[in-house]
Amino acid sequence: MLIFWAKYAIGVSLAMRPDLGSQLKLLDIAVSGLATGYFLGWLFCFRRAYLRVPQSDLAAIR
Repeated sequence: MLIFWAKYAIGVSLAMRPDLGSQLKLLDIAVSGLATGYFLGWLFCFRRAYLRVPQSDLAAIR
């Protein structure tokens, strides 16, 4: 939710102050990069946890 509000605030600021476009666009890119890094970090953590779990043959269980 924090990412949404940050992007929303940047969009509103850009609409209200178009003269600050270059600075706000850099901030927008930074927020997007942080969000991407956050979600990729979680993806790698889940993948690592998934690979640690022993695999079982569910078809053999009756």
